[in-house]
Amino acid sequence: MSRRRGMRVQLVLTGTAMLLFSACDQSGPLTTVDAKQNTGVSLNANQNPTATALSQSAGFAGSMAVNVEVAPRRAGAINAIMAGAAPGTLVRSITGANPSSCGIQTGIAFDGTNLIMSCWSNNILDVLSPVDGRLLKRLTVTGISGGFYALAWDANLNRLWACVNQSRIYLVDTSDPNGDGIVDVGESESKFTGGGCIDGLAYDGADRTLWMSGDATYPIYHYQTSGALIAAHTINVTGGSFGNSGIAAGGGNLYLANNGGSQIYVANKPPTTSTLFATFPRRIEDLECDDVTFRADGIAAIWQQDAYDRDIQAYAIAPGSCPFGGAEIPVVTMDVQPSKVSLTTTPIINVVLLSNGLFDATTANLTNVFFVVGANVAGGVPVAKRGAAFITSTGDWNRDGRMDRMVSFSTAALRTAGLTAGLTNFVVQDATSASNKFRASDTVAPTIAP
Repeated sequence: MSRRRGMRVQLVLTGTAMLLFSACDQSGPLTTVDAKQNTGVSLNANQNPTATALSQSAGFAGSMAVNVEVAPRRAGAINAIMAGAAPGTLVRSITGANPSSCGIQTGIAFDGTNLIMSCWSNNILDVLSPVDGRLLKRLTVTGISGGFYALAWDANLNRLWACVNQSRIYLVDTSDPNGDGIVDVGESESKFTGGGCIDGLAYDGADRTLWMSGDATYPIYHYQTSGALIAAHTINVTGGSFGNSGIAAGGGNLYLANNGGSQIYVANKPPTTSTLFATFPRRIEDLECDDVTFRADGIAAIWQQDAYDRDIQAYAIAPGSCPFGGAEIPVVTMDVQPSKVSLTTTPIINVVLLSNGLFDATTANLTNVFFVVGANVAGGVPVAKRGAAFITSTGDWNRDGRMDRMVSFSTAALRTAGLTAGLTNFVVQDATSASNKFRASDTVAPTIAP
């Protein structure tokens, strides 16, 4: 594939919204442009040999096209951030530093602060700024023979899962306690050999497992972190004849890329169906979730990178739908009782939270447990009380040897929060506690009657 000498991004924005627009490099004078007119704006960073930094905030109505062109061979960033941007919207495009002049790279990870990039031809990890792509640190991982491929951050262990030699999975401590840029023997651990992880690797915090895929191919493998194979999924959910490349996991979904089709799809778990999430004219490789960098703009993002240039893009996703490092709220099963609820004659709805290997229902912080109807998170209904005490009890409801917890909710309060006859879209969750967060849904939703 021939390299492009420049990149042009066109963003067509319609309606009335607030546009935050900037293009920045590491140094040089600050230049501003007027983006208030509803006309195309073309910016060419090649025209200034030092640097271009543009910043403008403007309200607009109608339609606006923004064209941005930037040279691909140096670190810099093009940002077009719209507060509350719709999922799939391009919100940042950066050209990352590439000190090794790496010709092929597929791995990208986000550690909660910075991006970590791999190279097929060496054992060095480049740590880059997610703001402008500048190089912050290099980490040489000793004891690794061969290059790095796909990467994934594990926020539970605060470690990096890394693919080495196309199929070997390592767990790497990137903290660099000595500050010398060397990951010593003992700070990385060879875990197991998988079916292939050249392009895609994702840590899934919902069940603490790994998803991986080879070089633009199927199957998509699902493993325990111990190396036990859960399943190999062969259904093509990434369009046409294109195989799967990048993978990210979050919000009960998988985000899957195909580098031949330049597309990202969102699929269910396990992957059997999908919908198109985003398209970008690059060979899209590894993917990584980031709910930190763009938090002030009211969005989260998925990062992706090109195979042959260190061109890196971030696409908007809804906050909470793909936490970084797989730090996902564990999925819990609940049993709603009674199975038929009358909004007028049933005073209390009981919910049994079933414990599992990742969730102990008996330790749930009932102060932070809410029954959420539809998308009305702010209007969630708290656990009912009798006096100052929560209405709750414990027991092994499903007889699996684990103690479960029943909590009760006022039907009148749920009706005020939006619970209507026939509705099945509701969850019980704790999304705010420091530990033991969860999101529970019923496998068989109860019948909600008038």
